Amino acid sequence: KQYKLHVFTGNVSGAGTDANVFVTMFGQLGDSGERKLVKSETHRNKFERNHEDIFTIEAADLGRLQKIHIQHDNSLMSPDWFLDRVVIHEVDHAGREIEPESIFYCERWLSKNKEDGKIDRELLEANFMQTTTKEVSEETNQSEVTQKKQGFRGLARRMKDGKTTAPTIPYTVHVTTASDLNAGTDAKAFVKLTGQRTSTERINLQLLSTDCFEPGRTQMFSIEEVDVGDIEKLEIGHTGLSTESAWLVKDVDVDVPTRGRTYHFVCGQWLARDHGDGKTTRELKPVDSNSYAPLVRYEVAVVTGDKQDAGTDAEIHMIVYGSNGSTREITLEKLTGRFERGQTDKMKLEFDDIGCLKKVRVWHDGKGHRPSWFLDKMVLKNMEIGKEWTFPCYKWLSKSHAEDKLTTRDLPALSEGEATIGHTSYNVEVRTGDRRGAGTDANVFIIVFGENGDSGEMQLRKSLTHRNKFERGQTDIFHYENVLSLGELTKIRIWHDNSGLGAAWYLGSVDVTDELTKIRIWHDNSGLGAAWYLGSVDVTDELTEKAYHFECQRWLSKDEGDRSTLRELPCVTSSLPEESGLILYEITVATSDKKESGTAHDMGLVIIGEVGRSKEFQTQNRVGNVRLLQRAQTDVFQFDSVPLGKLLEVEVRLFNKEGKVFRSAEAASRDNSWHLHEIVVRDVKNGDRYLFPFKSWLAVNGSAQTLVPTKLEEGRTTTLRGLRPVSYEVCVVTGNKPHAGTDANVFITIYGSNGDTGRRPLTKRFRNLFERNQIDTFTLEALDLGTLTAVKIEHDNKGFGAGWLLDKVTITNTENGVLTEFPCDKWLDKKKGDGQICRSLLPRQS
Repeated sequence: KQYKLHVFTGNVSGAGTDANVFVTMFGQLGDSGERKLVKSETHRNKFERNHEDIFTIEAADLGRLQKIHIQHDNSLMSPDWFLDRVVIHEVDHAGREIEPESIFYCERWLSKNKEDGKIDRELLEANFMQTTTKEVSEETNQSEVTQKKQGFRGLARRMKDGKTTAPTIPYTVHVTTASDLNAGTDAKAFVKLTGQRTSTERINLQLLSTDCFEPGRTQMFSIEEVDVGDIEKLEIGHTGLSTESAWLVKDVDVDVPTRGRTYHFVCGQWLARDHGDGKTTRELKPVDSNSYAPLVRYEVAVVTGDKQDAGTDAEIHMIVYGSNGSTREITLEKLTGRFERGQTDKMKLEFDDIGCLKKVRVWHDGKGHRPSWFLDKMVLKNMEIGKEWTFPCYKWLSKSHAEDKLTTRDLPALSEGEATIGHTSYNVEVRTGDRRGAGTDANVFIIVFGENGDSGEMQLRKSLTHRNKFERGQTDIFHYENVLSLGELTKIRIWHDNSGLGAAWYLGSVDVTDELTKIRIWHDNSGLGAAWYLGSVDVTDELTEKAYHFECQRWLSKDEGDRSTLRELPCVTSSLPEESGLILYEITVATSDKKESGTAHDMGLVIIGEVGRSKEFQTQNRVGNVRLLQRAQTDVFQFDSVPLGKLLEVEVRLFNKEGKVFRSAEAASRDNSWHLHEIVVRDVKNGDRYLFPFKSWLAVNGSAQTLVPTKLEEGRTTTLRGLRPVSYEVCVVTGNKPHAGTDANVFITIYGSNGDTGRRPLTKRFRNLFERNQIDTFTLEALDLGTLTAVKIEHDNKGFGAGWLLDKVTITNTENGVLTEFPCDKWLDKKKGDGQICRSLLPRQS
């Protein structure tokens, strides 16, 4: 079969090359082998600036083309080459090019002296959907993620004889080689997991960025295997036969994210024919295990736009927000071929169960030779329930290409084609206290939190009321236009950077106004008849403003009070407009599991609250083939009502579907009765949940029964608004080994059931922190975090001795005395262990 290759050299200065160019085509049925592009059919002097050169290649039928590998040999005087794209057509017997074409965008240099110094590129076909899964090999000097080969092997094995066997789940295996001389090996290693349900086959541990297990290093492998249940033992070994294959394994850790379990296996033995007992495999039993909240598996699809220069070399990060909170920061590693023009990249990730997804915050680090990125959209699919959310973007994340210069975007989830979160504008009024020295010259920042997540960091840069902002007794107003609504606000985090001569600041209070439906309307005064008499504008949402008050009356100062420059303030009051809108209530009705407890009649329900009474909600039994209020059945309804405040009771009655009221004698028959177990009413807006038990028969007699709530579960919004500041004592224990201490700057983030502290520096005046075998104690204030769930601790790798051996972190809630320990016993060092300088620590199980 013949293929026509159209090679387009870019239109930039010095784009052409004199080097020899080679290409390999890859398709579903194989590859073409490397071919030299010798004779151009369009130009005698090929590969010159803004030229299209055409070449004919004969090869076997490759099927649908998926990628090409193109390179030059860096020969002759001007080898540097800017390749724009390659377009390939199949050719029929008459020599005519056949549609569709296959496009491979490059838009990059192949040069030893430009960009990343590479003279070869692997280009994916623009319309080919690339699905990638992760295999991670974290070395001392680098962490590399590539496409996972084992997943395809596992899939084939699970389809033996056309039958699907047990379901698979992800595992993360950390293997640490001892630091002894000659402890490493270049042999092929494997592990096998055995649990209470079944066992895996031997799983090859494929090294990617190195060719051996080196002494003192930790490698991490992400694998997809059968669910073995609770792990009872692990087999580790290698296939080497020579004396050079000897391997001294220190320990192995296995993490099962979807089960919320980690297992620690200690080895400390040689796997060698000429050491010890001569065994090259070991069976290990877990010496320790830890539990945490199981993670939910998602498939994430990232669609890069089909625009010139849309692809990026930057590292992509995201945070996902849901009805039950948010994930921690997630890094989407830049693999070979990921995030390129017109491409869809799929990856499987595990993160916290955050409920129904609301929005995604996505950004990049601005690094690499091509930091700009045009993102079309992201699609997240919950693999457990099959639900999918789309987050459209269609914007640049770029300081050079985007009009607003932003490299961070907040993307609302789409539901049935409409955004689940609308846009709004916020006014932030900051009142500086009226006392001596209250004003500040420092830069002030704020994060606003609400039911839809947080605003992200916003600098209070330009006051609408004063040129010299944050002065004594002064109110400064800051306006933020067209941002995603945060819903009902719960708290703010406000701080300054301690810069300037007068950095100390006494903050009085902050008010945030949500201008939900204010509109601005104008014309440009063009045309002969520009004058316009505007009668009115109708807006469907007639709410005006919502104001939220955050009281402080404290110093943000390194020299005053508790010497903190950061405060978290709960919403103490919220001023709402007259509520002409409706509140959505979710009503869950449970019928008892008794003989003949169900009914063919209908239910009428009235909700009574502190400030009002709803209209009667009525069911319609036997709508189509659906029957309601049946034995042992739970039915869920949604009901709009005027705002009722705190719920006090519900009235429920049973009536026949024609509306006829039965006399009590007729109603005595069980055919005209219904055994109601309970009713649960949830305020969808704030999440408050009321339980109304009944556990009795209800007759069709036209009279209503009154139920009172026995339990109130406050929603997340209500809970967060009720939080108060708590002081946490943080003790950081440095390990007792040579060079264990660090001179780097250390930061901590504490996570709890009610939120997190944000990234906080661990500093203390006149003390040499984080030295060998030393305990350093700090006090951090935050709104009550609830049950502590994790700690992220990291350093910036600065200073002469940046490497750090962290033994553990303990955190004590000074209000209730509860102490939580987070063991580590690992290096945060680019040159030791797994090369990481950031650790996520889980609490030790009591």
